[in-house]
Amino acid sequence: MTQSPLYQSQLTRRESLKLFAALAASTLLPACDSPSQSAATNSAASAAPSAATGKAAAPWPRIKVAAITAPGYGKDPSMLMPPPSPWPLTLSQSELDKVAVLADLILPASNTAPAATARKVPEVINEWVSAPYEQQQADRSDLLCLFKWLDDESHQRGAASGFIKADSALHHAILTDIAFDEVAAGYEAPAAAFARLRSLVVAAYYATPEGHKEVGYLGNTAIAGDYPGPSPEAKAHLTQVLSQLGLTEFAYQG
Repeated sequence: MTQSPLYQSQLTRRESLKLFAALAASTLLPACDSPSQSAATNSAASAAPSAATGKAAAPWPRIKVAAITAPGYGKDPSMLMPPPSPWPLTLSQSELDKVAVLADLILPASNTAPAATARKVPEVINEWVSAPYEQQQADRSDLLCLFKWLDDESHQRGAASGFIKADSALHHAILTDIAFDEVAAGYEAPAAAFARLRSLVVAAYYATPEGHKEVGYLGNTAIAGDYPGPSPEAKAHLTQVLSQLGLTEFAYQG
């Protein structure tokens, strides 16, 4: 019997690619070193027990992820006839379900805003990790390792069916061990990968049109008539920054 997916894709590729572009341009998404750099420290020999279980963390998996060879958009894409799908989506349904569960744990629904899945965040993440570019492929490798580690850690904590089918209490217990700045020895690599996923989820959430409205982002706005120039607040900010840089001679004089 085939199990129904937890998350059903709802966006067209055109829509998800548009959100991918918004995510790539987001200032909420910092550059990130790969957690695989610290994976060597995540071993049974160096691992400290979890405060919740008294057991050491599951080893960080070493997964050889096949490179994506799709051409992407290139440096001079056609604006008249854009390709409908410049690269194939790579996350399996199980992996997409993991993104959905994790995204809603990171940004659950509140009285004023919907959960991450309501903003189609899993599909944006799928678009992101499927793109054939260096940063996206580094993120893909790290997130696939994180998904495998979450299953291994769930098994170690008694959830035979893995992370997705584990109960909410176990979800929160595992994330408590990896979601903060200071983690026990052995949890460094999953903590780094989870931090990257959290950044992607938050940036994707606020890259949507609804997210733009919530943070007050206007984007390109047409101005009728003559351009009024920068606001007094913008001028003051520019003057302050230029002063800090020792460039006061370039401060706004108008």
